[in-house]
Amino acid sequence: MRTPHPEYLAMDATHAARSLAYRKLVGEALSSGLIAEIRNAADTGLVLGNERFRNEGEQLTGQRQHHRKRSPLPKTQLNNEEFLL
Repeated sequence: MRTPHPEYLAMDATHAARSLAYRKLVGEALSSGLIAEIRNAADTGLVLGNERFRNEGEQLTGQRQHHRKRSPLPKTQLNNEEFLL
């Protein structure tokens, strides 16, 4: 048998009131900006959060959690590509 999560039980005293509170919580629409942030995090594999959270994630995991600055190709790679053209 499954038992309700403690956070769900803490929402209200009765089952009916908890159900109503939960429906209200999950029934709120997400802003288009938040949806874009979620999609970007999923597409890039980076964590979703503020600067402080990303910095802590980098320190704990040793994995980059920020976008890299775009830069031009190295000259050696450019020369190889010109040769192929």
